[in-house]
Amino acid sequence: MHEETEDNLWSLIEDLVVHEETGDNLRSLIEDLVVHEETEDNLRSLIEDLVMHEETGDNLWSLIEDLVVHEETEDNLRSLIEDLVMHEETGDNLWSLIEDLVVHEETEDNLRSLIEDLVMHEETEDNLRSLIEDLVVHEETEDNLRSLIEDLVVHEETEDNLRSLIEDLVMHGETGEGEEELELELEEAGAAEKGLDL
Repeated sequence: MHEETEDNLWSLIEDLVVHEETGDNLRSLIEDLVVHEETEDNLRSLIEDLVMHEETGDNLWSLIEDLVVHEETEDNLRSLIEDLVMHEETGDNLWSLIEDLVVHEETEDNLRSLIEDLVMHEETEDNLRSLIEDLVVHEETEDNLRSLIEDLVVHEETEDNLRSLIEDLVMHGETGEGEEELELELEEAGAAEKGLDL
């Protein structure tokens, strides 16, 4: 809960994820992906399976680079994280945002309990890799994570992009709508117009 804006993570998530036509929200999407019938997996084992796979040798960083590096702008997750971690004007950083989330004064919810609620479900045989595979390339729809990210990064109707959404989170702005497209203009607009240090 931010003192001035009174925004909280849940309201931000609802604003970001609730789709006008479908009415889907992050909770329903997570339930479809994660909440299944059986599991003894925990977050550590899921991360270990993803971070370095014995046969493929894939690791989380290479997967992120393949997904996030944009051909034209060459932006990558690291640069986006750097923009989030410390903003020159506001002085907000990722750690302060995490601290606000980790222990909430009224609810006493913390990040660990939230993660446990999401990942350590009593029943499921699914693991993170299988969930990612199902998401990355769906046999029937052929949707993949890149196309899903593109839908988030530049929405056809709203023209919102990931940078503007992140700025709203860090700077507690009023709207997430912006005129700039992610492609070509993302780096320039982020540095020149938004005052970010790329």
